[in-house]
Amino acid sequence: MIKAKSSKVILGKLNTVPALVPVLHMSSPACINSPVCVDGVCYSVTAASVTTAHGVVMVEDVNNVNVDDLGEKIGSHPIFPEGADIVFVQASENGIKARHYRKGLGEKGYTFEAACVAAAAAMMQQERLVSRLNVEIGGDIFSAEYDRATGEVSLSEPTELKETLNK
Repeated sequence: MIKAKSSKVILGKLNTVPALVPVLHMSSPACINSPVCVDGVCYSVTAASVTTAHGVVMVEDVNNVNVDDLGEKIGSHPIFPEGADIVFVQASENGIKARHYRKGLGEKGYTFEAACVAAAAAMMQQERLVSRLNVEIGGDIFSAEYDRATGEVSLSEPTELKETLNK
């Protein structure tokens, strides 16, 4: 359930339990940095969801990723039995940069959930040892927060987020 508090959107609890994502993964309690091989190349994928299955792939340069092609291949890989949105993430000086593949739709700017899942995955993978970071996605910059104790994810951005919510 998404709730708005002034300029903050609380998306709810992040699911990393494989059966809840859903993702076929049995070697540990969560699917973090699991290898997924596509066209002879293996990618490390972290799976999570709030309402929609997402796979997060850390990359060196998010601008050099063929998001439509690779997103479709990873998102429809057997590891995701119901398919998944894929977010490609690059660590940056001020947080992370991300690009979003939406299942069946191709590259799209973002969803609030994709921004939060990308940030939480970067934090889980120890790319960023913080509980809040900036996410540049779809031409916008948000501040995403992941509370490891409760699992709650939220997103905020001054005024522009309010305008988006009111549309």
